[in-house]
Amino acid sequence: MSTNFPPLSIEGFWHAKLDDKLRLALPASLIAQIPESEERTFFITIGYEKNFILRPKSTWERFYQETIMPLSYTDPTERRLRKIYTNALTEVQADKNWRITLPKTFSDQIGIQKEITIQGFGELLEIWDQNTYNDSMNAISGDQISELELLLLKKKSTQNGNETIN
Repeated sequence: MSTNFPPLSIEGFWHAKLDDKLRLALPASLIAQIPESEERTFFITIGYEKNFILRPKSTWERFYQETIMPLSYTDPTERRLRKIYTNALTEVQADKNWRITLPKTFSDQIGIQKEITIQGFGELLEIWDQNTYNDSMNAISGDQISELELLLLKKKSTQNGNETIN
């Protein structure tokens, strides 16, 4: 597997619609963030929430080499994590119009309908049913956001060697 691609940084938020064949046309502003050197091959799997995670081939290869391969097959927890990452993994190819087909079995499992929300997170994309995404975001209060931001600041502070944030 080739791992000499520079890291991607796909950032953004898009709304899209699936056609009757579960094809998702990737938005032009998203495609513009994918280097021309990147193939039109993607790997899609079920995400941590009721969503899909889509990774371009080069980032999947890097993730596989750096995260999955080091997991011990003899350790039950690590073996389970390995299965979680790869169990629903599907390779998809974008067509000439940059459409990918979502796997039907898993689309049904996570409740994907026609209206889709796509969110870029650096080297990966989350693909959500729009209503599920909205419900998920509406469930987060302002106080919870503040608490999460404080946790991140504390983590950064600890990593930098000082722990002065309260």
